[in-house]
Amino acid sequence: MNDLYRPEALQHAASNQQGRQLHAIQPGWRSILMLIVGAVCLLAALLGWARFSEKINASGALQPATGLLAVTAPVEGAVIAIHVKPGDRVKRGDPLFDLSPDMNTLNLKQSREERATQLRSELDELEVRMRARRSLESERLRSASAQMRSLRDDLQSLKQQIELQATRLALSESKLPGLRKLAEKGSISRLQLADQEAAVLDLRAEAEVLGRMMRAQQREIEIRRQELQALPEQNEIAESEYLDQKTRLERELAGLQRDSEYRVTAASDSVVGNLLIKEGQSVRNGQTVLMLYDDRAELRAFVLVPAQAPGRIEAGGLAVVRLAALPHQRHGHLQGRVVQVSQTPIDQAQLGVLGHSAAGGAPVYRVELAIDQTEASQTLLQHLKVGMSVEADLILRRRRLVDLLLEPISSQLRPDVGAAP
Repeated sequence: MNDLYRPEALQHAASNQQGRQLHAIQPGWRSILMLIVGAVCLLAALLGWARFSEKINASGALQPATGLLAVTAPVEGAVIAIHVKPGDRVKRGDPLFDLSPDMNTLNLKQSREERATQLRSELDELEVRMRARRSLESERLRSASAQMRSLRDDLQSLKQQIELQATRLALSESKLPGLRKLAEKGSISRLQLADQEAAVLDLRAEAEVLGRMMRAQQREIEIRRQELQALPEQNEIAESEYLDQKTRLERELAGLQRDSEYRVTAASDSVVGNLLIKEGQSVRNGQTVLMLYDDRAELRAFVLVPAQAPGRIEAGGLAVVRLAALPHQRHGHLQGRVVQVSQTPIDQAQLGVLGHSAAGGAPVYRVELAIDQTEASQTLLQHLKVGMSVEADLILRRRRLVDLLLEPISSQLRPDVGAAP
């Protein structure tokens, strides 16, 4: 290398430096070969052992494992009252919202309310009249029973009088033959005999009167007995008429209430999710109004994937779930596992109900992910709420770099292998 410089230049430079002067020497071919071999070995190791994950990014929301219960409108109309708000806990039978199909016709609504008020008044009056009638019938029954007992007592007294009169008549008639013989002998006067015969006639007349009185009393008792027997039947007829009239009024009133207002109640104990309507808003028959869910159910992530992805996603596959409200750089992420993939695309109407959307109306499939709570921090788990937006990386498979490089070659060879005899 010293040949490249003039000797006097080197001597001059050496005089200006302290110490020995060093010059760069070009590496030999052995060093270059060793560097190339080392790089090739490092690349081979990287291709053989390095792996990468093939994944699909999807977005969705947290929902209970049991799913959401959609509450729909029973008829077409307008929502006149909403009794709940998101997050409210409701029990079975609690009112959710009121719906009226006649809110667009105020006069019709007022006339129905007036008719309903009139029907309620008629029902109250009918109930008052029926209570008074029942009290009167009960009094009539007690009075008829007491009168029947009195008539029977009088009849018994008449029978005793008739028996006594018959005894007196028989005694008087038994004396007449002896008195006639005494009158013929002159022992008694004809006047005394005539008085005795007149007394017998009076006794017979009294017996006949008592007999007529007894028969009249018996007829009266029979009439009262028939009336007493007819009272229960009359009461049954009156009760039947009352029930028929009451049923008619109640049906008309229920029809007015049903046609003018529908109250939708909770079918089971649950928690109110999304409200999809507002008071005064018109709804169609069958339109979803709000969502209910069971807060005791496990929370899972439901994400949407494009139509090309379901065939590559398998149950049990791993996933990394991130919460949109909690940045993963600070709070970390959740580990998930694929539970199932929907067999059919999710239609646009159902997407709107579930709070999702698909760009351009392209078909999408729903993937259910179970959250591994053992791997997540308790702070992160405490923030999990129904409806929170999530993003997930679905791990399709883990591959080596060498497989990725050899994939074009293997794809070219595979048809030839399949066609070989």
